Amino acid sequence: MPRFGVVSLLILLLLLQPISSVEFSSSEQSQSSSKNSGVDLAATDVSIRYSNPSDESQYKMFSSNHPILGFDRPKNLYVVDTVNSTPMDIEVTIRNDGSAASGIITVQLLILHNEYERFELANRTVTMNSLASNGQGTATFYNVHVNYSGNHTLVVSPSFQGVDDNPSNNNYNRHYTVAHFYFTCTSLVGWNAGPYWGTSTDTALSMGQSCHIGQGQTGSYTNNLQTDLMTPIWDMSDIVQNPTRTNGLTFFYAGSAQPNDSMKVFALDNQGNWDELANIAGTVGATLSNWQTISNTHMGHTTPLIPSDTTTHFHSNSRFKFSFTSDSTGTDVGYWFDDFVIVYDQSARNEEYNLDVSGVFTDGAIPGSWGKIRLELSNTGNISDSLLPTVTNLPNDWNVAFSFPSGAGINPSTGVRLLPGESRQIDVKLQPSVNASVGFVPLTFMASSLQNPSFSVQEGMQFQVSADRIPHIHVPEIKPKCAPGSSCAFFVEVENIGQATDVFDLDVQSKSLDVGWNVNLAFDQPSSVRLIPGQMNTVKFVMTVPQGETPDKTGEYWFTMTAQNDTSRSTVEAIAVQASMISDALIELSIDENDVTMISAGERVEIRYTVTNQATRQDSFELDVEYIPAIGWIIEQEQRPPIVINPGASTSFYVSVTAPQNAQANDVAPTIRPILTSTRSGMSYTGPDYNNIMIETLYDASISILSSTSVIVPGGTTVLGAELINNGNGPTTVTVSLVD
Repeated sequence: MPRFGVVSLLILLLLLQPISSVEFSSSEQSQSSSKNSGVDLAATDVSIRYSNPSDESQYKMFSSNHPILGFDRPKNLYVVDTVNSTPMDIEVTIRNDGSAASGIITVQLLILHNEYERFELANRTVTMNSLASNGQGTATFYNVHVNYSGNHTLVVSPSFQGVDDNPSNNNYNRHYTVAHFYFTCTSLVGWNAGPYWGTSTDTALSMGQSCHIGQGQTGSYTNNLQTDLMTPIWDMSDIVQNPTRTNGLTFFYAGSAQPNDSMKVFALDNQGNWDELANIAGTVGATLSNWQTISNTHMGHTTPLIPSDTTTHFHSNSRFKFSFTSDSTGTDVGYWFDDFVIVYDQSARNEEYNLDVSGVFTDGAIPGSWGKIRLELSNTGNISDSLLPTVTNLPNDWNVAFSFPSGAGINPSTGVRLLPGESRQIDVKLQPSVNASVGFVPLTFMASSLQNPSFSVQEGMQFQVSADRIPHIHVPEIKPKCAPGSSCAFFVEVENIGQATDVFDLDVQSKSLDVGWNVNLAFDQPSSVRLIPGQMNTVKFVMTVPQGETPDKTGEYWFTMTAQNDTSRSTVEAIAVQASMISDALIELSIDENDVTMISAGERVEIRYTVTNQATRQDSFELDVEYIPAIGWIIEQEQRPPIVINPGASTSFYVSVTAPQNAQANDVAPTIRPILTSTRSGMSYTGPDYNNIMIETLYDASISILSSTSVIVPGGTTVLGAELINNGNGPTTVTVSLVD
C-alpha cells in the first residue's frame, strides 16, 4: 500500500463572497452648510474577533478573526465572520481627514439582513474622544451577537455635532457572514456513523480531533467498501425564499484514496432523495497536514461553499451525509475532514414583526353611499414589511376599497410598505348595502404581511351607517279611471322606507298624456308631504278626460318625490290613468221586497237579484254586499268572477244568509244591500234593500212524570208530579189533561 511523504502545506482558502454592494449614507449627507466645519470623518477599517477565547478556539479556522496563532493564512481568506448567537468584539478605525479637531464622535454599528429591505440584526453606538486634524483612533463594540445566520451587511457610521465636510466617505460597508452550524468533530453523538467512520487525533485543525474514514494514518480502509457518515436531522425550513447569495456547506479535508475510490457529499431533498453535492477523490496532499477546502463560482462570485438547493435541501428534515466507496483494486489511508460549516439565510421570525393600528377619524355613510375610516399603521417591529389590508367580517352586499389619503389605491400585490419605525395613513373606504340598518356596525380590520404569511394584526373598528330618507311610490295596481268629459279624484300611496324623517317635494309631469288629458295634484293637496320612517300616506290627484274620448284609452304621467334634506334621494314612477266607459246598470230584487222569507235556525237561504246592463258597451261588475253585522248571522255574496254583461242583457246573482244555530222565533236577519262596481268605469250601483228574512216558530212541547203512585185511595187526594218542557224556539201555550 503506497504512502505519501511530506511535500508542503496546501491551504486553498477563498473568500465566501465579495463585499456587499449595499451602501448607506450618513444622515448629514442631506444637510448643507455655507461654511465648512473643517472636520472630515471616515470609517476606514473593521477588525472582528471572538469575545470568548473558547469560541475563538472552536471557530477561528474558518472565521475572519486574524491572526490565528500557529496557523498562517492570509488575512482576507475566510468563510464566515461569526457563528449564530456567538458574541463578537468589533473594533472600528475612524480617521479625521479634516483640518480641525472633531470633538466627541458618535460611532454607530449596524448589521443588516441582506434579504430584507431593512432588518436590523444589531444596532449599537459608542462614543470616542475627539480626533485632531489627520488623526486616527479606534472604537470597540463588545459582545455584539447576531441570532440569524446568513449573508448580512455591516455598516459603520461616525458622526459629530457639526456638519461633515465630506459626508460621502463617512460610512464603511462590508459583508458580515454568520454560520448556522460549525462542527469541529469533537464528538459524533447524534451522527450516524457507518463502518470505518469515526474521529481521529492523527490530524486536526481546531479542537484536536477530526472526522475520519479509515483506520488512522497507519491503517487503511478495505476493498469494496460502502459506508456513510450522516449528520443529525436539522430543521432548516426557516430559510428565506430565493436568497440572493450562496447558501450551502464547506469543510477542510485531507488524506488520500486510490483511483476509483472517493468520498462524496450528499444532501437529502424534501422528497427523501439523496442529491450529490461534491466528489472528493485522489490524494489531497503529501502529508496529513495538507488541508484543502472547496472552491466554487456561484451566483456571480467565488465561494468555498458547496451550493445547496435552497428550495429542496433546506426543510424540516434537512440532512447531509459523507459517503465513501472503494473498489477491489487497492486501499489507502482514507480521508479526514474538520471544521464542517453550514451557512444559510434564515428568515425573520414572527417576533420581529409588529404593527400598531390606530384610528384617525371616521366618515359614516348612508346606505348605498361611500364613507371611510382613516387608520394609521405604525411598524413597531424590527423589520421592513409589506402589509395587505382587509376587512374580515364585511357584511354581505357591502363594498370595500383601500387607498392612501392622496387617493391612490393600494396595490394588493405590493400592499403598504413600511420600514421599521415608519407610519403611514390609509383609508378604508366602505359602501354599506342599500338595505343596511342604521347605526354603528362593528368591523374587524386586518393587516397581513405579504412577506410573512403567518403574521397578521387585527383591530376592531366601528362604522356608522347614517339614517337615510328613501321615498317610495306605490304604483296603483289598478289604473285610476275617469269617464270622458269628467274630472275624477284618485289617490296614490307614498312611503318613507328610510330611517330619517324628511319633507318630500311632489312633482307631476306628463309622460304620454294626449291633448285634453290632464293630471295634477288636487287643489287641496299640498306640494310637499312630511313622512316619518315607515309612515304610509296618500297623495290626492285629479285627472281630467276630454269629452268623447275612447273608453279604455290610457295615458301616463311622471310622479316624482324628492327629499328636501338630501336631494340625491329622489324617486320617480310612471303612473298610468285610463278613460273609462260610461256605465248604466239596474239591480232588481227577484222577489217582492215586502215578502217575508221564513227560515229555521241554522238554515241558509239565497236571496236572488237581477242586474241589467243598460249601457251601450259590454261591462264587467264586481259584487259586494253591505250589511250591519249581527251576532251569529252570516252574510255572503256569491263567489264568482266579475259579472260580464253585454249591452241590454241581464243576469242574476245572489246573496246568501245563514241563520244562527240558536236563533229564536221571529228573529230578523240584518238588512242586506247588494253593490255592483264596474271594473271598466269604476262606477258603483246599489240594489234594493231586503230586510224580511225571519226565523219561523218551532212548536215542540213534552211532559215528564216526576213522581207517581200505583195506589189510589178512594175519597182521598192523589198527587202526581210532572214537568212540562218547551223544546221549541218561542213561547207557547199547552193544555194538560188526564186520559182515562
